[in-house]
Order: sequence, then structure tokens, then C-alpha cells
Amino acid sequence: DYCYQIIANYPGGGKSTSLVKCGTGKLETTFPPIENITSVVRAGVELSWELDPLIDIRKIEAFTVFKSLPGAPLTPFKQTSAQLYIDDTYDYTGGTCYQINYHDFCNNKSDPGIVACPMSLSGTLDDKNAVTLVWNSYNGYKDGVATYQVSKYTKNGTLLGVFPTTDTTFVDDDPADNEQIVIYSITAQANEAGVLKSISNNITVEKPVLLILPTAFTPNGDSVNPVFTISGKFVSKISIQIFDRWGVLVYNSENNEPWDGTKAGKPMPESAYVWKAEVEDFAGNVFTEPGTILLLR
Repeated sequence: DYCYQIIANYPGGGKSTSLVKCGTGKLETTFPPIENITSVVRAGVELSWELDPLIDIRKIEAFTVFKSLPGAPLTPFKQTSAQLYIDDTYDYTGGTCYQINYHDFCNNKSDPGIVACPMSLSGTLDDKNAVTLVWNSYNGYKDGVATYQVSKYTKNGTLLGVFPTTDTTFVDDDPADNEQIVIYSITAQANEAGVLKSISNNITVEKPVLLILPTAFTPNGDSVNPVFTISGKFVSKISIQIFDRWGVLVYNSENNEPWDGTKAGKPMPESAYVWKAEVEDFAGNVFTEPGTILLLR
């Protein structure tokens, strides 16, 4: 607000004073848009952004966060005075997008900013324990994404590996992977230098036990396939009971010791034997597995 008054000075010291006239000065302008938005997905999504370096942040009254749900237009959602906003209501199943606009104390507004859609990561597991990861392209950077990185962790948060890719799918089929429970996330690196990385939600994949179940063994003294035992990947403990055709218990082990086809030191006859195993995996799951083993001499 500005006020003006005119004073006329005459010879001899006389003065004439006008009335005070006041008015409001206003600068009408348009601000440049926000062109890079970083998103980090955790329980919600954390959005951060940078202003054009020529803009004095002290003149900005507020940033308006626009939000769109899947299939809906962008609408004003929240206002903030910081260059950071956390949306606790974000649903990382995908399809939610954001735009950040701003205005000054004279209500001069920015041009519409870039629309950013946080990365939504999902995964599937096949019968061979290969993990296929899929996520949406990140479009919150003015110059686009240079590369994605797949990060893989143990259930305790230890980093197992980082795998760069320019695609939005990744298959992890490492046969030497001995971690039953693994956690994945995706990081997007912008082409423009100095822009922070965006990170997707985490997904946890628990792989089922892969048991090796023989159907026959030959304890005949030739050292070829002489015992029956159950083995598998991601197994921490197996207890087993073996019964003859009449349901009589012929062998029992709490620690999965191999059965050599004897009972009390005496060879059992050729026959089909029923077994029942209680299996515990690395994740602490316990389940029962039944089967039949053929003893051949």
C-alpha cells in the first residue's frame, strides 16, 4: 500500500498541504513452472521440488499440490509453504499423479508444472522362484529418466545387489540366490544433473520351499542311491516318519537323517513305504508333506 501527499512551500515560510491519497500497488506477472518433481514412496509418498533459481522464495506465499486419482482430473489437494509435501493417503497400487503450482502474495500464479506419477512397483513369482518386477515409467523430470536401478535387499535390509536397466521390467532368476525373503525397490535417475533420485515402493517376495522328493532308493550294497532322504532349498529343519503298508512306524528322525532301509538294524523287504515329513523353512513357516518311497533291492 502507498500513500501520497503534496506540500507547496511559499516564500516567507508559508505552506499549502494537500489531502492524502492512497492506493495499492500490484505487480502482475506469471512465474515459470516447476519442471522437476522428485517422489519417494514409503508408507505414503514424499514429494519435493526446486524453484527456478531466479525466483525469490520469500515472495512466494504458497505452493499448491494438485492430485489426481486413477481416471480423474488433477484437482487442488493441499497447500504448503515448504518445497516438500508428504501425502500419507497415497496408494502405491498405481495411477495417482501430482502437479505443483505456486503463487505470490499478490496472487500472481505460476504456469502449470510438470505432472509426476510416482513409480508403482509390483512383482510375480513363477514355479521356479524367478521374480518378475514391473513398474511404470517415471515422468516427473523435465528431461526424462536416464536409467533405472533395481535394488535388492535381505529381509534385514542388507543390500544384495543393484542392477541398472533402461526398461520398466526386470527378471531376477539367479539360481544361486539363497535368500528366501527378498525386498526390491526401483530408483529413477534424471537426465538433468543435480535432480534428486525418485524411489518406488518396496515389495517383499517370499519364495516357497523347493523340495527334492525321491521316489525310490536301492540299499543293496552297491553304494548307488543307498539311502532315502528329503532335501530342498530354503529348508531349515525336517522331521520324518516312515511307515510300512500296514501303518507300522519303521523309521523316525527329528533331524532328517537318511534312512538306509532297515529297522532295528535289520533290512526291510522290498515294498512301497509311506512317509510324512514336517518341514520348517527359513521364514519360520511349518508345513506337512506326505509321500511314498519305493525300496528296491
